[in-house]
Amino acid sequence: MSLAFLGAQALEGSTIHTTYAFTGSAGNIVIENGFLTADGVASGSLGNTTGVEFDTHNNINLTTLQNFGTFTMRFPDGSTASGNLHEDDTDVSLETSSGPFTQTLTFTGGTGMFVDVSGVLTGGGNIYPTYYTTSGEGTLTGPGLVLTPEPGSSFLCVVGSVLIFLSVGTRLVAGRGLRDCRTSNASAGALH
Repeated sequence: MSLAFLGAQALEGSTIHTTYAFTGSAGNIVIENGFLTADGVASGSLGNTTGVEFDTHNNINLTTLQNFGTFTMRFPDGSTASGNLHEDDTDVSLETSSGPFTQTLTFTGGTGMFVDVSGVLTGGGNIYPTYYTTSGEGTLTGPGLVLTPEPGSSFLCVVGSVLIFLSVGTRLVAGRGLRDCRTSNASAGALH
């Protein structure tokens, strides 16, 4: 399914299933009072929308390796979506700064196409010494979100309708043409 942002044609309370994928790096790392805080800056996609910036503020408990933070997604049209981030980083090695993690993104609001958005995306990724990757899927609900069929389906429906219309129209014209020819020939034969 594709995610389309059509503000003028938005359906009230639409729920969509979507995916996400981002690659980024962390900065502003501070270790203090048993917590590691860091800001993540990534880019990638939400559904079919590319060029999405994914910023996170991470608060990792160094005893439990649970990360309770926040996120903001910034879209090319200026819309934003934000919410709470939870990661289970128990398989990430603090010595090598690498390893897999699981992730839950809970959407709590936004601007533009994401006004009043809610929902949960779940997934995970990998942390490497200089960057990280993350991806997953889930459902979002909001007044600015609409489902659109795959482009091929819409195209096939339009083309099929046109062909049916042309086929019916051609048969009607062809039927009249034969009838007119028979009538003309019969009239012509009667005159001789």
